[in-house]
Amino acid sequence: MSESFAETLCGVFSSFWSAIAAAAPYWGMLAAAFAFSLALTPLGRALSRRLGMVDQPGPRRINKTPIPRGGGIAVYFAFTAAFALYFLLPGERPSAPGIDAPYMGLLAGLSGALVAIGYADDKFGLPPLVKLGGQVAVAALSWWLADFSVLSGLCHLTPAQFGGAWWFHAADAAITVFWLCGAINAFNLIDGLDGLASGLAVIAAFGMSGVILFTNAPSGASIPYFALAGACLGFLRYNFYPASVFLGDSGSMFIGYCISGLPLVTRTGESLFVSLCVPMLVMGVPIFDTFLAILRRSVRALLHREENGSSDDSVMKADADHLHHRILRRFHGSQKAAARVLYGFALFLVAVAMGGIFLKDRAAALFIVAFIVALVVIVRDLLRVELWDTGRLLTDIAFSRRPRRMRLRATLDVPFSVLFDILCMSAAWFAANRLLHIPFGKAVFRGLPVFIMPVFLSSAVSGVYRIVWPRAQVTDFARLFVSVLLGTGFSAAIVIFSGRFVPHLVAVSFLFCGLSFFPMAGFRIFRSIARDAFFAVECMRLGSDSSAERILVYGAGLRFRAFRRELVRSFGRNRRVIAGIIDDAPVLRKRLVSGIPVLGTIAAAKKLVREHRIDSVVIAAQLPQRRLKAVLRLLSETGVKVSLWSCEETILSPGAAAEAEPAKETKR
Repeated sequence: MSESFAETLCGVFSSFWSAIAAAAPYWGMLAAAFAFSLALTPLGRALSRRLGMVDQPGPRRINKTPIPRGGGIAVYFAFTAAFALYFLLPGERPSAPGIDAPYMGLLAGLSGALVAIGYADDKFGLPPLVKLGGQVAVAALSWWLADFSVLSGLCHLTPAQFGGAWWFHAADAAITVFWLCGAINAFNLIDGLDGLASGLAVIAAFGMSGVILFTNAPSGASIPYFALAGACLGFLRYNFYPASVFLGDSGSMFIGYCISGLPLVTRTGESLFVSLCVPMLVMGVPIFDTFLAILRRSVRALLHREENGSSDDSVMKADADHLHHRILRRFHGSQKAAARVLYGFALFLVAVAMGGIFLKDRAAALFIVAFIVALVVIVRDLLRVELWDTGRLLTDIAFSRRPRRMRLRATLDVPFSVLFDILCMSAAWFAANRLLHIPFGKAVFRGLPVFIMPVFLSSAVSGVYRIVWPRAQVTDFARLFVSVLLGTGFSAAIVIFSGRFVPHLVAVSFLFCGLSFFPMAGFRIFRSIARDAFFAVECMRLGSDSSAERILVYGAGLRFRAFRRELVRSFGRNRRVIAGIIDDAPVLRKRLVSGIPVLGTIAAAKKLVREHRIDSVVIAAQLPQRRLKAVLRLLSETGVKVSLWSCEETILSPGAAAEAEPAKETKR
């Protein structure tokens, strides 16, 4: 028994030792890069101080004391030195495409050129276009000299599949340059908190190495990721809060280049999800932040042009609304808490990438749906700034009082509606035939104008194109439906009397009518829906703004809706938010009216004002004089401002006929 136990123990120990020996190149690369980074970062910090590369505190700076920048040069040299040691030491090495001394030397030269550009920017502050030009040049050289290719490396396409067309190579070069420059600038933009960019790089590197180890990719392809993780971990020792050195553009650009470029070298996986989606997921936080920055800055530039007639803003102009800035404000300036939140978000995306590898077919689809739902929950309020700015821009354009714009809008409104209706009816016709499994032959195409023209003529005759749809009532939509229904019936009658055979004519007609009406009606109410959506975003922003005026509205009827409409129309200039409604009808308690909750009756006004921090009460109900006085007495106990919203008709001039009546009576 003892001998058997000893043999088992020896076997376990031997297997464990074999696993340690097999993993030695990976952990050895991680340890070497980590040690080099620990040793080189203080030297880089001292060099930055000597060269005067120090970030001083400022309005957009989070640091409260001067901190050297440009420390990312230590990450580059640690990464390069670890690879030099890897190739100099004897022994067997895991093999993978591109993991050899000449190729890695070429990559070291290309990435070194990028680091030099970033270091020059850290020292001298290069103009944005000059820095972007350098990034584009390095990315183009990477495609030309190092065979970086998004279409071939990530999408697994070949020129032969397209007949060796020259445009394939041109498109590949453009997409590759865009991919590399996008990732470089993504990590450059996210580098705004102590330890954020370097910590995200560690998570991304370990995530990519894990993906490689769990797929059919050569195990040696993970070696560069272990080197990058080790170099960033060593630097993180000095860069985490409170940081004594910053990455600078030299480090953030190098990290972005490695994270986006290494999958092009190692050919991560055979499937499109593994090769393309996984790198995008592990870079999810920087990519999401970059997307928001481009959207936000572009909208603000257009908004400034709308308001002032010119634009001094651009996509290149920095702001303080990046993800880390917003999370930092939410945690009251705690850099540790903000960094941990973004680390958690990045780990979640890496977990999604890893889970997607093991799931296939329908399970993968369900997993992606669950991921999208979780993503919406996580970032539900991160788009408030962008949506609010977009709403301001669209509102300014939609309600512009400039004569030229008003004339243009009036001129294009009807033709655009007609064109949209024709497109909707065409799509509805083909969809109806498709749903009934009718083959797309000549009969289907001949029937298209037969069904479209009567509906269009019916809509025109019934006055559909003369309705002001942003102010439409239910009867206007009923008119639209009746016109579509009558036009469809007339089309079916034409087909029947012409003697032409149309299979499933009744079913096709009903499907065509329904599939045409709903998108046509949706298009006409889209403006109102969008305006209400932007107003909801504004209410969320004002709800967390202590300087905004919080209103309690008395009355949930037509006057309330008119009052709310005025607030919607003043979008972007409004500083008032409706916190709730009070109404004397008990059945409305806890119901929603136009998305706003009914909190209770007038009897509970004093309690509601205190609980919801109300600044003023607006009476939006028609009350008899005695009732109004009673309500005012009750509201006076709350100590807040009370105002009356009135939509009453007031006679300003009695008219000639009314003035003549007293004269006739006097004469008699």
